[in-house]
Amino acid sequence: MKKGSLLIISTILLLTACGGTSSVTNSSSDISSNSSSQSSISSEVSSESSQTSENSYDNYYLADNITGTLRQNVDTLIYGNWKTSSSIGTNKFYIVPVQLADGPEFTQEMLDNIETAFFGSAENTKYESVSSYFEKASYGKLHISGEVGQVYKSSSTINYISRQGDYSSDTLISEYISNNDVSNLTDYDVDGDGYIDNIIFIYSNKYDGQAFWAWCSCYSYEQTSSLKINNYMWLSYDFLLNGYNDGYRSEYIDAHTPIHESGHLMGLDDYYDYSYTWDCAGLLEMQGANVGDHNIYSKLAFGWVEPYVVTGDAKITLKPSSNSPECILIKDNYSNSIFDEYLLLEYYTPTGLNEVDSQHAYDGYQCYSQSGVRVYHVDARLINLEVSGSYVRYAGYTDSFSTDPSIVTTIGASNTPSYSYLPSGQKDRIRYLSLIDRGGNNTLSKGLRGQASVDPDDTLFQTGDILTFDYVSAENEISLRNYFMNQDAFNDGTDIPYTIEIGAMNENGVEITINKIA
Repeated sequence: MKKGSLLIISTILLLTACGGTSSVTNSSSDISSNSSSQSSISSEVSSESSQTSENSYDNYYLADNITGTLRQNVDTLIYGNWKTSSSIGTNKFYIVPVQLADGPEFTQEMLDNIETAFFGSAENTKYESVSSYFEKASYGKLHISGEVGQVYKSSSTINYISRQGDYSSDTLISEYISNNDVSNLTDYDVDGDGYIDNIIFIYSNKYDGQAFWAWCSCYSYEQTSSLKINNYMWLSYDFLLNGYNDGYRSEYIDAHTPIHESGHLMGLDDYYDYSYTWDCAGLLEMQGANVGDHNIYSKLAFGWVEPYVVTGDAKITLKPSSNSPECILIKDNYSNSIFDEYLLLEYYTPTGLNEVDSQHAYDGYQCYSQSGVRVYHVDARLINLEVSGSYVRYAGYTDSFSTDPSIVTTIGASNTPSYSYLPSGQKDRIRYLSLIDRGGNNTLSKGLRGQASVDPDDTLFQTGDILTFDYVSAENEISLRNYFMNQDAFNDGTDIPYTIEIGAMNENGVEITINKIA
């Protein structure tokens, strides 16, 4: 769960840690179980082949200087000036075990388990530790380290904290600050901005109801220390005891939930719908159902991948996103910023960080057991909000962050309509991140009607599929018109004059041919 506040109106609970309503169970993880055409592509598929020109299909470039950061989006009044941490380089976590006045005492084993869950090796966990997960997900671009500090013995009881509801963590942090000098934690202010980059409060009680769920947020109340607390995680030790439905590696500690929450510490949203009407991003990834690798948009927003940006007819061999920082971005006149609207294509395989979660269901959710192309529609365009006292008014789209103190700039769309800052007529129809699935289960119209369930075996696009924004004229064509408000155009009105053909695929890559329609 991620929590934030619109300070000029009221503090609100925005996002939860894990969710979903349906169970997914697939067991096969053998990539060779894909269609036989996958084996027809040479095993020598490589990044070099994606750079070559065939029949003038070379109209693309590698965007290696994408602009914009997720911190810019949340370091505003909308989120309480949240100072999220870096997703590249060194990231340090300081962990405070919290023992409430009537809570269970931390044992040395519990403290060792916390250390393992956050900083240990994958071999000593059910899945990955926080550190090992982000090392792999980032392709070695992010290194997480830290320490488990002294147990903080709170004077508050569980009943008192519970009565604070959404403010339970803020109440505890206020008490902690009044009893502890955090100015000596300068090693945990890696970026030197005067705030501890990441501080994690883990309480020993079992989580019980809303006040004791897991979330991340910012603490921005009055503080006298020269080093301040802002970006924090609130988590029950009980979450480390979660596991797989079939009991896989039950003797080990689990870190799925703190991995998910760590994504929030670096600025990511939850991608599921809090109103439980339409999980338009498909759930089966880390910021959806707490499983598998981060999806390709999260990786782009974190600065971990460099997309191939298409400008015309193109033929690109895309390697698996589980081990290669590659994707395809489609948008004419792309702004070179994460804050834009575009299509993203990634080659999903049940390998790397997807492997274990494609073989075992975690909390009822299981990643895809087959390989294929995953297609996302991103609408991360910025809007301006005019602010006057408690009055907030939508003031239109913008390409940059305003320096006017009466203007707040933020991403307009959300996957939860009630959290969207768009005009009321657009909240349901324009979503932040949408999965375009092959089976047509997750269309825009279904989202407006109610709950839509995506079949994981009919989600990924396969060899021979031709994606078009025109009407279907051949058996292997799949029209994407129903996934877009404007049918053959982006939400911003930009045409999508392309067809996308999925070619042969194997464990090394997939051939994708893109044709521009005159």
